[in-house]
Parts: sequence; structure tokens; C-alpha cells
Amino acid sequence: MTFLAVGCELQPLEWVTYSPAAPVAAAGLDRVVNMTVSPPPGAAADTVVLPPMYWLPLGLVCLALPLYWFNPWVGGPILVLGLFLGFQTATVRLHFTVTALELYRGQTQIRCFPYADWLNWEIFWSPIPLLFYFREVNSIHFTPMLFDPKTLRTCLEQRFPKEQAK
Repeated sequence: MTFLAVGCELQPLEWVTYSPAAPVAAAGLDRVVNMTVSPPPGAAADTVVLPPMYWLPLGLVCLALPLYWFNPWVGGPILVLGLFLGFQTATVRLHFTVTALELYRGQTQIRCFPYADWLNWEIFWSPIPLLFYFREVNSIHFTPMLFDPKTLRTCLEQRFPKEQAK
């Protein structure tokens, strides 16, 4: 299937009408990239939305409450962090598509991370996964584990296997 790449959005060429007389710069684009995209072998063609996991925010809140009684200057910031992560867990979702990892808040896409730009990924601390790390060509990303780690690992291995890491 052939697509027109516009930033992180891929649109089938059948839906796009392009006339050489109409400059691409008028649309705010420097160039049009025509490419063929096919899912990696063994990859699911559907979008997978990771389910939320509230154990990290709840663990921080449960740790902060007794600490707050002994020392409010220690327990208070941990409590605020736990509440903040609880809010993020309730509102932020990761969508694994065939070509990119997309970050959503509600129905609004916040960010798109195409797998073509990825160099590596890792889930830190296997016994109790706390942090998800991935590196792109020009940036490094760390995310607290606010979603199901087993589903995350499965999606990562399907869409960007470790052997593919550069």
C-alpha cells in the first residue's frame, strides 16, 4: 500500500490529490515523500491501546501518607507526585499503530513517535517495571510505568523488535 507521509500522519495516496501546478509550499510542506509502508513480519495490523495500571500512583500515595505524618516535607512532595501520576494514568493513553507510537490525552493526539526514528527501547527493572525508556535519533524519552507492562513489551517486540534496534 502506498502512502503520502505528512509529518507523522500517513494518508493513502488515493485520497490525496496533488497537482504539480499547486505548490506544496502552499500547504506548509517543504517536500512530498512517497513511500511504501508494510508492517514488520509478525506485527499486528490493528492499533493497540495500552490499558492503564494504577499500581505506581497508588503505591506512591500509600507510601506518602505515613511519611506525611512523620515529616510533611518528605511525605508532601511524594503525595503530590502520586496524585499527579494518578491523573496522568487516568487521562493519558499510548496507542501502538503499525508505523508509530502515538500519545493521546483523551481523544487528542499529543505526540507521535514513528518507529523509523527509534534506535532502542528498554523497560527498566524487570521484577517490578517502573520506567519505560526509548531513544529516537535526536531525543531520549523516559516514561513512568502507567500502563500494563506485559502488553507494552508485547507491542514493542511486535512493532520494533530488539534485533531491529540500530
